[in-house]
Amino acid sequence: MKHLGACLCLCCCLGASPLWSLAAGPAGSHGTYEVTELWTGDILTASFRMGMCFAADGKLRGVVLLRSSSGQVDVYHVYGSVQNNTFSATHGSGHQITGRFLSGDDVEVRIRLGNGMRFTTVAKRSRDVPLTDDCAPLPETSTHQQN
Repeated sequence: MKHLGACLCLCCCLGASPLWSLAAGPAGSHGTYEVTELWTGDILTASFRMGMCFAADGKLRGVVLLRSSSGQVDVYHVYGSVQNNTFSATHGSGHQITGRFLSGDDVEVRIRLGNGMRFTTVAKRSRDVPLTDDCAPLPETSTHQQN
């Protein structure tokens, strides 16, 4: 189940912003500018928060925080690219995440695990949000944490 949850998390984390007209923010120590977003959603019994950073040359990088129903949080780093209204990213384990940007604040995310299993979900995106230098979501405030 942990393997499945990790793969699903990767699927969600690839929803990226193709809109380069959005305000760009500093990418921390990288010295370049990137568009930043936070994607949130659910996969099976897990929830996720993904910090996504997009460079003007079409590269994307992100950090996915996958919280299981038991409260355990797994962290995944993903790298890929954005072109037009679609994106593709890969996790070091070989899982592939692809998808497209929908209207409004939705991102369709398709995950293909290394074993061939496939999942599709829709993530909600918040644009121009502060992230850490490695694109990880900032810690949730106590008013957003579940008891």
